[in-house]
Amino acid sequence: MERGIDMRRIRLLAVLACVSTVLGGVASAGTAAASAPPSNDTITGATVVPSLPFSNTVDTTGATTGPADAQANASNPNCTNPFGPTLNKSVWYKFTAATNGALGVDASASNYTVGVGIATGTPGALNVLTCGLGTAATPTVSGTTYWINASDLFANTGGTLHITFLVPPPPPTLNVTATGGTVDRSGAATITFAYTCTHATTVDGLISLTQTVGRFSISGSNFLFDVANCDGASHTWSTTVVSTNGKFSGGKAALTADIEVCGRLLCVSAPELTPTLQLHRNG
Repeated sequence: MERGIDMRRIRLLAVLACVSTVLGGVASAGTAAASAPPSNDTITGATVVPSLPFSNTVDTTGATTGPADAQANASNPNCTNPFGPTLNKSVWYKFTAATNGALGVDASASNYTVGVGIATGTPGALNVLTCGLGTAATPTVSGTTYWINASDLFANTGGTLHITFLVPPPPPTLNVTATGGTVDRSGAATITFAYTCTHATTVDGLISLTQTVGRFSISGSNFLFDVANCDGASHTWSTTVVSTNGKFSGGKAALTADIEVCGRLLCVSAPELTPTLQLHRNG
């Protein structure tokens, strides 16, 4: 379902904030000597994935970039590398589906941040179907060849790529509602959600709250990051929102919540929540 905010972009920005200073430290310390380019450095040498599951380990410090990387990078605006016009330190794989099904790619065990893209088409005329930070998955059609690119998303140094190709697990499911809110003496609001989910391990979201107090509008937002208890039973989350321009108080407030849960490879978003909540004083 289409949603009001791209949760994948939220996670990307959060990672960027965390690693920006680290990357500066790496740059000042110098870069280790690169190895020779791996055999699957270019799309013409793409490593064949014979069947699922399949795993491969590659030293990508000597990997390069070329025309196929730039063309793939430009083919889908939702998957364009935010750091440049191409895909850095990239290597290629190809998988031809024997039956209708699905393909999952997991490079999260690598020692650097890997951008994963899955495409169809031919070299030089690829169409990236989907992409992800360390993982990606797509439905497959029998007889279709899928091209998989793994690149260094941040540092442009490469490293040890550990990549696995597999049949994805069942996609997550999520049902979530906002059940209420409280306000403490400092004016911080705590919003509680009830949720039921399956096939997921983590939850993230953007929670925004707006309250009209007289002629003024008080607003604030917060990110929700937590472990998801996705056993099919009902559970609760809560998150605290602090206003940037005042204090929340008891009374009605407008909530906007974009929430998703993620499993090993796939994420699913609940429909955007936009209820009006009654905030109760707590203390």
